[in-house]
Parts: sequence; structure tokens; C-alpha cells
Amino acid sequence: MRSFSLERRSGNKCYMMAARALNITWGHDQRYWQWISLPDTRFTEVAVLNIVWWLDITGKFSISLLSDDTLYAAYLVFKWNLAPYGFRQPVEASLVLSGTDPVDVQPSMVSLMHNPGSEEGLCAQLRSDGWYEVELGHLFKRRGDMGEFEMSLRETKKPFEKKGLIVHGMEIRPLPPP
Repeated sequence: MRSFSLERRSGNKCYMMAARALNITWGHDQRYWQWISLPDTRFTEVAVLNIVWWLDITGKFSISLLSDDTLYAAYLVFKWNLAPYGFRQPVEASLVLSGTDPVDVQPSMVSLMHNPGSEEGLCAQLRSDGWYEVELGHLFKRRGDMGEFEMSLRETKKPFEKKGLIVHGMEIRPLPPP
């Protein structure tokens, strides 16, 4: 489950993966996650976090579907319910090519809480559609690149109660040229 669009400025490909297309740890257990419909979404369902101690959301995507010679960024797209809890601490975000040795991967630490004064990319930003996004990482797609890449958002090292996150999906879109 994904949607496809073209960026107006460059004509490069953009994709949004639905929450159902992601691997969400305990996502099929209603004690931890609920699947509901919301009116302002591209997909039939979103994932609502009831409660977890470990947060682990991963998406895999084929690099060959992206536009050649283009720098991309991946984002988690989400909202909060009325009573979010446990997200004041930074979480790990990464984007890596499949087959990369996990020892070689250095995840970024990002905040899911919106902080207008902080450096962009390190904390959630409010989008024009009313959802938030947080950057998971960058990838340059060269002509002929094959395989998959994996995007993830994790907090598994210091288990503490978390709730109130609403996951729409993960978006992959080109970054503007410098």
C-alpha cells in the first residue's frame, strides 16, 4: 500500500507508504496498536499507539523505483492523539541500504516533538496538511542502483511507556538542490 506522485518542480518521483505497509512491532496486537480510519489521510487506515515500551517502526522500499541521479529524504508522517506520553526523549532514526552491516550504521537522534526553534531535520516539523514529519535519513539514487533500503524509527534501549502516536506512513521525496 503506497501512493505515487511527481514533484512539480523537478518531475522526480515521490512515494508514501501506508502504515499497513510498515513493520510495526506489536502492530497486530490490539493491546498495543489500533487500526482506525481518519478523514484526512491518503490510506484507509492509520496506526494508533495504545501503549508500548519499545517503539520499532520499519519500512523497506525498492531503490529502483526512485528517479535517477536524485537525492532523497525519508520521513515518518504522524500525528498525536489528545494525550501523548513518553516522547520527550530523542529516538533513533535511520535509512540504510539492505545488506549493510548493522555495526556500520550510525542512527540519528531525532525528536518527535515539534520544536520550532530547533535545527530542521532533528525534530518533527508541522506540514501544511496538519500532519507532522520527522526526517529519517537521506539516500542518493544513481542510475542503475538496485536493491532495497530500510527506513526506521526506534527506541528500544531505554524501555519506558509510550502512547498517543498516530502513524500515517513513511514518505520518500526528493530534496531540493543546494
